[in-house]
Amino acid sequence: MDIYESYLKRKRLSQASIKAYKHTIQHFIEWLESEYLNLKICRSADIMAYLQLLKQNGNQNKTMAHKLRAISLLFESMDIHPNPAAVLQIKGINRGVPTHLLSQKELDALYENHPNESIFEKRDKVIIGLIIYQGISKGSLMKLSIEDVQSTFISVPSSKRSNPRRLPIEEVQKELLEKYTAQIRCQIMQQPSDLFIVSQRSNKPRGIIEQAMRRLKVQHPKVQTISQLRGSRIAIWLKTHNLRQVQQMAGHRYVSSTERYQMQYLEDLQKDLVKYHPRK
Repeated sequence: MDIYESYLKRKRLSQASIKAYKHTIQHFIEWLESEYLNLKICRSADIMAYLQLLKQNGNQNKTMAHKLRAISLLFESMDIHPNPAAVLQIKGINRGVPTHLLSQKELDALYENHPNESIFEKRDKVIIGLIIYQGISKGSLMKLSIEDVQSTFISVPSSKRSNPRRLPIEEVQKELLEKYTAQIRCQIMQQPSDLFIVSQRSNKPRGIIEQAMRRLKVQHPKVQTISQLRGSRIAIWLKTHNLRQVQQMAGHRYVSSTERYQMQYLEDLQKDLVKYHPRK
């Protein structure tokens, strides 16, 4: 339990949350023992049985979601993979994992076909590129400074939900990024600013990012949200990098956040296997 508490402290949970999570885990472990189980052999089905017991005892969905979160963090602290709790969710509780993820080919097409005539179109293309190739969230984009973007890499600032990280710039982005940094940004900017994304009217990049996404959705109906594009990049990373590497690249504070995208990828892979190798 000391390891679990230390892990929660590293995740910056409040003392009240730590106390509640430890109480949940104590009850969960006692239940496992009553079922002649332990954490090392615990499966998703076992956790589902425990959650069903909580429901029968009158726990509401929101309460069970918090308890499931506590259990998931326990397996994270023990470095058990796959995490049997990460693939579960409480009905009615939105876990925020985007659907309708796009392929690498589709993401490349979005960038390649983006309008690139005016200085504002070039700026918007830079924004879209950072979303689809580096998987940067709106929160991090809004905080991005001119010093964060170098010729070969970008230092992504943290946001409310993500950790800072350093990511390489893709070859297809380099020419336009360099031109935006050296020329276009100065042509657009009318007031001094350290922010990377600038406009003529204000130093608030939120509206610029939202307008760029609105235009993109008009051009490409399959595009829905920034989260969808970011999620697409994370799912693609998982095809060539291990779970911990992608957690760092995505800035996820919890590895379970990354595992959800892994499950999405595995489900897609299973569909492909059925499609191309049907059982006889």
